[in-house]
Amino acid sequence: MILNRRIWYIAAVNAMLFALLELSIGGGLKQFFKIFFQTCGLFFCLFYLFRFLPLRLKNTLEIGFVLIYGFIGIVEIFLFINFSNYLNPIFFDTLLASQANEAAEFMQSYFSLNVALALLGFIGVSILFFYLPFKFNPKPLNSKVYFALFLIISIAIFSKGTKYLEDERLRLGGWFITIKDGITEQNRYLNEFKELAKTLDTQMQKDYNLTTTLNIPKVVLIIGESTQRNYQSLYGFKLDTTPNLNSLRASGNLFEFSDTISSESHTNPALAKLLTFSNYENSQSTKWYEHMNIIDLMKIAGYKTQWFSNQEAVSIWGNIPEVISNRAEIREFTRIGTSIGLKNDFDEALLDVYQKYRVKADREFHIFHLMGTHMAYANRFDKSNENVRYFDIDELKSAGLDILPNGEKISKKGLKEKLNFINATAYNDYVVSEILKLYSDENAIVFYISDHADEVYDFREYMGHNQGNASRFMVEIPFMIYTSDKFKSNNPQIIEKIKNAQNRPLMSDDFIHGFMDILGITSKDFEPSRSIFSDKFNSDRIRIFSGKDYDKELKTNYPFASPSKIWLHRTNEPKKLADFKNIYQNFEIDVHFIDGYFDVGHNGKKDSIGLNLKDMLKIAQNQNGGGYSPHIWLDFKNLSKDNERAALNEL
Repeated sequence: MILNRRIWYIAAVNAMLFALLELSIGGGLKQFFKIFFQTCGLFFCLFYLFRFLPLRLKNTLEIGFVLIYGFIGIVEIFLFINFSNYLNPIFFDTLLASQANEAAEFMQSYFSLNVALALLGFIGVSILFFYLPFKFNPKPLNSKVYFALFLIISIAIFSKGTKYLEDERLRLGGWFITIKDGITEQNRYLNEFKELAKTLDTQMQKDYNLTTTLNIPKVVLIIGESTQRNYQSLYGFKLDTTPNLNSLRASGNLFEFSDTISSESHTNPALAKLLTFSNYENSQSTKWYEHMNIIDLMKIAGYKTQWFSNQEAVSIWGNIPEVISNRAEIREFTRIGTSIGLKNDFDEALLDVYQKYRVKADREFHIFHLMGTHMAYANRFDKSNENVRYFDIDELKSAGLDILPNGEKISKKGLKEKLNFINATAYNDYVVSEILKLYSDENAIVFYISDHADEVYDFREYMGHNQGNASRFMVEIPFMIYTSDKFKSNNPQIIEKIKNAQNRPLMSDDFIHGFMDILGITSKDFEPSRSIFSDKFNSDRIRIFSGKDYDKELKTNYPFASPSKIWLHRTNEPKKLADFKNIYQNFEIDVHFIDGYFDVGHNGKKDSIGLNLKDMLKIAQNQNGGGYSPHIWLDFKNLSKDNERAALNEL
């Protein structure tokens, strides 16, 4: 029997997953039946071929596909409820880059009652489908009829090439492509980086032209994790979550930077750009591992490099921080292993690691990699630590932090997660300040920056970081510099440079240039226009996150200004430009060629207001003081080829 429950189940699950996503954008039922019958046809052909195999192997393969689709259904329903999306390269890259206990905590953080009910319902229906005693199989057909159906369906399906195997039609195909590409990409960059490491150990140190003008004995970089600056009282948060950092600022030893964002919302790509010369502009043409990294840079500058981490040394297949940390001469972790049962140590464990494993030298560069405020937030702070002032739900409510900007109350789950994030931020303040104390009597400078941030019920019922669901709260990170008293007295000119840069706009993929500038290091990769501390710094650089201009599309209060894919139609008069310049970023202008000039208007001479296109474009330019202008789409209505050329030449 070919047409059996197994085929119906696979087709139903595949069609359901497709229709769910379509339903979210206004479709659903029609697409369900379309994909259902296409999937039935595809698996009918496959199961027809299975019938020529030994019976045990045939049944094993068919049951295997049923189990695979059952698993796909569970995972995709989980992702759909939490992220309105299915498995894609971003999710899979996050899985590959996650340590085992992080992956378990990720599942825990997003596992709600609604998710549990949906998954139990799916599993229950799946079991009942196979075990309820109802007739579901049609009467067996003649083998010749099966063969004819096989030929007809095969020709109908495969005449369209791979159309029916595409990920939007066949979720199994999407999974296969995502997993194959994910593993291939991970292994490729790991292997290529190992090859490049050989070059870095030999030729690069001889040929890499680098000069230093300053002698700073102790340089430290603290890498935070998932920490959003808006939850730190240092940046104006309503609850006093950073009393230690506030005190250091008051003493004149700490300088916070007010307008820093991460280049990405996931650890791997964010640190690939933070710790190398890779950036948004060059990442399309060169891979991150083809650029000089911060550890080898400091080695060449004469520093003993040491990496202390509270993240596991081994992830599922390896990740970018792990790969780069291999370049350090001393590399120590709080623990080794990937067991899910392995509980995470709190970040203060790094204080003991530092004392136990560090090696003293004339010049030292230390990196501390924190777990910071990573999910699950409740596991990121030591509740018994009496040095930290923790908060409760009542305090959160008293500060008005239980209400979204639209006036709606945050759910109980959301309040609990927000409170845990706040307390994780308070604990992070303690850990960072304790690390800074290690250098208070040294001639030292310490940089602290987070890889990315987490959105935590800031304007909607959502927490985490997902570029497909982007918001400013996923990238607004803390960046600060601590200088010891000894450093301040020895380097007043550097202190002045730091103070002058505190309110400049920075994206973290330019961090390495400012880092070099402060330390007096120059090389072929250093660009003054990318250093926040340089007089040549380009403060007009467009900061792109998830395909959006952060300053124009994300930074403003919610609701956002219309995103870059929305255009204001028929902008045929200067008043429209003036009225909507702060709301829309893109405009469509209708243009007619009339009496020897390009006239702005939709209906040509009939309704013309006599506005020359040149004048309209000047107005658009001048409205922003001659600076960044909106994108304008010119819709030419009646151009001949000659006039089209003339228009292009004139514009």
